[in-house]
Amino acid sequence: MMEIFAILDILKAQYKCVYIKLQYSRSGQSQLILSPPLCSLLQAIVIIRASLCGLYHWLNKKIKKSLMEAVESIKVAIADDHKIFRDGIKMALGGREYLKIIWEAEDGKDLIHKMKIKLPDVLLMDIRMPEIDGINAISILRKEYEAVRIIVLTMYDDQEMISKMMEMGANAYLTKTTDPEEIYNAILTCINDDFYFNDLLNKAVMMKLQQKKHTKQFFPNPATFNEKELSILRLLSQDKTTEEISKEVYLSPRTVETIRQNMKAKVGAKTIAGLVMRESVLSDVCLFS
Repeated sequence: MMEIFAILDILKAQYKCVYIKLQYSRSGQSQLILSPPLCSLLQAIVIIRASLCGLYHWLNKKIKKSLMEAVESIKVAIADDHKIFRDGIKMALGGREYLKIIWEAEDGKDLIHKMKIKLPDVLLMDIRMPEIDGINAISILRKEYEAVRIIVLTMYDDQEMISKMMEMGANAYLTKTTDPEEIYNAILTCINDDFYFNDLLNKAVMMKLQQKKHTKQFFPNPATFNEKELSILRLLSQDKTTEEISKEVYLSPRTVETIRQNMKAKVGAKTIAGLVMRESVLSDVCLFS
């Protein structure tokens, strides 16, 4: 109540308004009788405040809508020579939030052509395709479109093929028997964290660990990482995000991101997944322990 009287005192001094304060001894409550000018002023303040609140809520809805529109347009493309499979993927992902399928390609040549016309954020690509297969396609794409997330979606679950595709620059490797929900999660994860690890990829890494005697044949000049880099690499292999890693190693997210990029440059990997694949072979440390 004292705060109200203080405000009224300020208003009275500013606008030469008067008010009468009456005290009721029985109830102990105060009643204010305000002059007409002051009543009008307070009414105007209430109206303005209500208008500002309405404006705030309107702007808040507009901002949220704009953010949703910005987030929802994850552009997805599909490259597969089987129309039935392409239609199935479109049906499974068509109603998903934030996704928009922009085109489909029936072979590798068609894929390269459409990439030049409209670039997707995520490409779902088969390995076995006419004209240009997935292996040659990813080699071509990684030279020109480094930012595109490439998710291999194929029937092959061969460990050597998984390792090869990841080292060539794929961001994730899934089989065609993968549940649509996991495909959707893989897309979102690749957009947010650059790569997606699953059981297939983890098994491929473990197989590489068992083949370290052939390391020099594939990587004659292995890179060396310091203790901090190896700690970050272990956390990356556990599918930790940059934010989560920064908390565990007591570094800022920006510093962690810089270290990630430096490690990729050291081994010549195009993606973090490729980095983990190569380091699992080159290092004597088991990343998945």
